[in-house]
Formats: sequence, C-alpha cells, structure tokens
Amino acid sequence: MAGADVILDATADVPHLFQSFASVLGEAGDALDHVVLFLGQRMRAAGAARMSVK
Repeated sequence: MAGADVILDATADVPHLFQSFASVLGEAGDALDHVVLFLGQRMRAAGAARMSVK
C-alpha cells in the first residue's frame, strides 16, 4: 500500500524467522514486542480516524 508507515528494525546474527524462537532468544521477544507496539499504535490511530468520520 502506497503511503503506509514502515519501520525497518534489523537484527544481526539471528536465523530467518528468529521471532519463532522467542522462548530461547531474547532478541526474538524484543522483536515481537516491537511488532505489538507498532501495530497497536497504528490500530489506535485507525480507530481514532474512523471515529472522527462518523
């Protein structure tokens, strides 16, 4: 989607799909926390925008 928000958060020296190893890799848990934060912010913003249209 053109105009969408993007954040690049690269983690060095971890395997592909390392987030699935959250129980053993601290970096994986941190990455998932960043995903939750990013999506939560966007969902709140979308909800606020939707509410202001009504």
